[in-house]
Amino acid sequence: MKFIIKFMKDLRHDIEKRETRPKKRVGSFSGFNRKFPLNIEPEKPHHPYDPNSPYLPKGQYSVATKIVAADGSGDFEDIQEAINDLPSTGGVVYIKEGTYSVKKITFPYDHISLIGSGPSTKLLLEPNVSNDVQAIYISKNYITISDLILDGNASNQSATNFDGIDNGGSFLTIFSCIFQNFSGPDSQAITSSGTSTYIESCHFSSSSCGVMLLGPSPSVVSSIFSCSSPIFDSSASSGYYVNNEIESASGDAGIFLEGSSNTLVLGNLIKNCSTYGIVVGASNSIIANNFCLNNGSYAGIISEDSERNVISGNICIGQRYGIYVEGCDRTLITSNLLLDNSTNLYLAFNSNIELGHNITS
Repeated sequence: MKFIIKFMKDLRHDIEKRETRPKKRVGSFSGFNRKFPLNIEPEKPHHPYDPNSPYLPKGQYSVATKIVAADGSGDFEDIQEAINDLPSTGGVVYIKEGTYSVKKITFPYDHISLIGSGPSTKLLLEPNVSNDVQAIYISKNYITISDLILDGNASNQSATNFDGIDNGGSFLTIFSCIFQNFSGPDSQAITSSGTSTYIESCHFSSSSCGVMLLGPSPSVVSSIFSCSSPIFDSSASSGYYVNNEIESASGDAGIFLEGSSNTLVLGNLIKNCSTYGIVVGASNSIIANNFCLNNGSYAGIISEDSERNVISGNICIGQRYGIYVEGCDRTLITSNLLLDNSTNLYLAFNSNIELGHNITS
């Protein structure tokens, strides 16, 4: 108690001394034998991607910044020219409001961020591109893309395969973007064969495939999808598919994981898809707390040819099968709510299946 009283007295004394100083000087108070700065005026808020922000670790981010503006009020009017003008240490390119015609934007260096001004910044793929053309192509590492619309301009394309982002680099972050009109039969809004792809708070619509992941190591997807094949992962290890909202997928499934392992499928809402809600051919995985509603001709959740999985806490209503498990080994199926499906729980050709506390009526 004596220590606390002394500490409060010292604090009051330091505050009184500070109030007598010039307004912009910095004082300090002593507490627990340490000195803490006390700024008289609060700092102005910083944009989270502002390279001058005090919240970014020093020495890890370039302060180079280029501004692109369609109306000529920035440093450049062309996005690729702004990117090419960054130093080899990388930097930030801000894109102001406007519509920008693009074709295969590339990044010459690592550590580059491409930041728009929200939905008022639209990157529109050029009309009449050839097959296998991307709006953005990434081969470098630590690239960030956020706060913009990427539009495939499908009504003005004759090609069948035109993509939004094609990534072969590592540590790609895509945040708060809208992907639309990549509706060629073989088109994807995002394709990533790189390692560690992070996609959050994006919206995908009017596209054949939302996210196709072909890379060998961790990916995180948490977004909203209203497209034909929302999420397809063929080979990832340690993938995390969390809090996605998927509606009216007409392809194979809302979330389709094939040949993956160590995955987490958690808290997703998947409804009104034509065939499957969630398909898991992944071992050592957890499928939990998902809500699968009215997913057409087959199953809410299907797990096949895998082992050591946990299927728990899911709600599956209004499908042909609520949960369908075939050819699996050492799988725990527990605490699921399975109602109004033609068959609530189907098991075939499995071994070492543990069941418990599932509600089926």
